[in-house]
Amino acid sequence: MVGRQRPGVSDCRPAVVRGPDLVRGGDHPAGHRVGRREGAGQRAINHNSGVFAGLIKDSSDQVMVWYNSHYHTSGVEMVLNGVMNPPGFQVACCADVILRPGDRFAFTLDGNTVTSYYQVNGSGPWTELESTSVAPLLDLTNPATLAEYHFAFGLAGDRGAMAVGRFFVGSSRTGG
Repeated sequence: MVGRQRPGVSDCRPAVVRGPDLVRGGDHPAGHRVGRREGAGQRAINHNSGVFAGLIKDSSDQVMVWYNSHYHTSGVEMVLNGVMNPPGFQVACCADVILRPGDRFAFTLDGNTVTSYYQVNGSGPWTELESTSVAPLLDLTNPATLAEYHFAFGLAGDRGAMAVGRFFVGSSRTGG
């Protein structure tokens, strides 16, 4: 679905924590997990309340999976040169899911394919939510391009409390 926006999208962008460089000794990311969302959606009051996980180059370039705790949906979004979900990006929206305290939400990158997953109560199988390719707009298989991006995690909401019990970033190449 090209151009479809997530429900309740506005100018509200999450506060994003940027992680370390992705490429160290030729390593590249395979997974990025946001663990245990304590009280997810129970206290935050905003149609955009939720969590974001993914890759960020700068404020104008990022690829994130998101979970909206008001609408109980998940998807994938891209910001490229400051344009959210630019023409040519196959938007992945909106998988229905309700995350509860103890559940996990994850971002994975496999070549140019970005996928969101969730895991009930932090154990058992991971369930795929949404998946899409960032190609041909962005080639994350190119080591030079990938080196410009960092792991990122963010929360969005205008009032109320949100908490994340644990945050984990790993790579299949490093055993994480």
